[in-house]
Amino acid sequence: MKLLEVTKGLYWTENKLFYFKEAADGYFQLGEYLNTFQLADIDEEISNLEKMQTFIEANEPEKTRDYIMNELAGFDDYDGEEFACIGGDFQFRSRLLYDRDANNTFLYPNYGDGGKFYITLPDAIDLLLQKKVLVQTLLSL
Repeated sequence: MKLLEVTKGLYWTENKLFYFKEAADGYFQLGEYLNTFQLADIDEEISNLEKMQTFIEANEPEKTRDYIMNELAGFDDYDGEEFACIGGDFQFRSRLLYDRDANNTFLYPNYGDGGKFYITLPDAIDLLLQKKVLVQTLLSL
């Protein structure tokens, strides 16, 4: 996935906060997720996602469950199903959820009925890295 394919432009504020104007068609939740993070926050989100990815790749459900229960916020009920919130915005924008039964991840809106937007953790990490490089480049101009 390429950052500029899933967004339609960038704007920034006086205090150097960067946001995507809107997401390309079909990528609204992804745009919301990316807008959650400013330069100072991106590394922490990437680190958290990379740690979660190691648990998913290990394919050890009990260790993954223990990590989620002890290090993250545990599991919650969303529309009658149980998922773990592993990233994103917990209040206003899209959350990144982990479905332990299907062993996959997806974005889910905190408001509205946008449904699920499936994304792998490597893709989410890559898009965050692309945003980081873009913002660093703009700040250096």
